[in-house]
Formats: sequence, structure tokens, C-alpha cells
Amino acid sequence: MAIKRAATDSDMGKRWTPNLMSDGFTPISNAFLEHYAQIGITSPEAMLLIHLISYKWDEKHPYPKFSRLAAKMKISETAVRAHARHLEEKQLLRRVKRPGTTNQFDLAPLFRKLEEVHKKAQLDQSLRDDLEADE
Repeated sequence: MAIKRAATDSDMGKRWTPNLMSDGFTPISNAFLEHYAQIGITSPEAMLLIHLISYKWDEKHPYPKFSRLAAKMKISETAVRAHARHLEEKQLLRRVKRPGTTNQFDLAPLFRKLEEVHKKAQLDQSLRDDLEADE
């Protein structure tokens, strides 16, 4: 099994270009890319989550304004709110309302669901590998 290491700014500059990396990068788990549709996330909702993750610098909840997300996604603020509401209805996102300031976005429900689905996929793959080895 290959050991995976965290990408550094230097590595990312080689994958993209140094100029494209000058504003930073957003780490997205391959498990998210592999399983988002399986857990009922639409492509626009996935893009919203990626934008939210771009504001998640540590274990704290990100808190970008809806208007900022809308501007970055080139969609209306109403559409961003609708995507966030749908993710809440699917129990994959929790908005933490803070009077007088921006909401925080709790991504823990998404991470828990992805962990569940990813662990199952890993177990299924392990079982397939064992069956192939027995053949």
C-alpha cells in the first residue's frame, strides 16, 4: 500500500503553476470527491462545500458571508442559501447562527457521513482483495 503524504505549497506549484498557487490552495479529500454523489450531494452543493472548506483553516467552523460565497460561485445569494438549506435538510451541514455577525458552518455532519461511507468502501475493497487473493 502506498503511503500518502500531505501536499506542500512546493508540491502544488509543480502540479499547477507557482502563479496559480500564489493565492493558496484548498485541500479536498479524495474520499469527498469519490463519495459526494453517493451521499446525495449535488454538484452545486459540492461546490458550495468546497468553497466553505476554503475558509476552514483549522478545527473551527468557517464563517464566510453568504454574499461572499455567492460572489465566488457566481450565483445569487438566494441560491447559496438554498444549497445550504438543502445540505442542512440532508443532515450534512449545520448552520450555527450568531446574532449580529455571520453564520458559522459546521461541517462535522458531512465529515461523519463521509467517514461512514468511506470506511464501508474500504472494508468492501478489503473483502474483494481477500477474495481475489484466495482465487
